[in-house]
Amino acid sequence: ALLMRELEASGRIDFRRFYTRRVRRLLPALAVVTTITIHASWALLPLQSQGFTATTGIAASAFLANFEIMRSTGGYFGPAADENALLHTWSLAVEEQFYLVFPTLLFLGWAVWARRREARTTASLTVLTVLIASLALSLVMSGGASVVPAISDSREFAFYSSPTRA
Repeated sequence: ALLMRELEASGRIDFRRFYTRRVRRLLPALAVVTTITIHASWALLPLQSQGFTATTGIAASAFLANFEIMRSTGGYFGPAADENALLHTWSLAVEEQFYLVFPTLLFLGWAVWARRREARTTASLTVLTVLIASLALSLVMSGGASVVPAISDSREFAFYSSPTRA
C-alpha cells in the first residue's frame, strides 16, 4: 500500500527511501537478537549447535539465513535444525529477499500496464502474476521435481526459498 500510494502520487518509487526504512526498522532488532542468541548458545548448546547458530547468525545479518539453513540442516525437522537457535530467521530472510525484488516488479508492471489501466489494477495484475508463478514453482518443486539442476533437494528449496514463497 505504501508503494502504491507513492506510485500513484508521483509516478515513481523512491527505492532508496523504501530500503532505508526497512533497514532502519529491521537491522537493529536483528542485531540484538542474533548477538544475544549467539552468546547464549556458547553457554547453553553443544559445540556443533554453536556452529550452526553462528553461521546462521552471520547469514541472517545479510538476510540469507534461509539459504544457510537449507544448506546445513538437512530439513526443517532434522537434528541439525532442531539444535539451531536461529532457525526462525529463515522466514525474515525470505521476506527481505521478496522485498528486494517486489518493488521493482511493481514498478515495471506499472510502467508496462499503466497507460491502459489504473494503478491499482496494474498492481493487482503484477501481484497475480507473481502469485501464479510462485505457486506453480512451489507445487512442482514440492512434488520432488528438479527444475533447476544445481538444486540437490527440490523439496528443501520449495520450503526455504523466496521464489516459492512469494
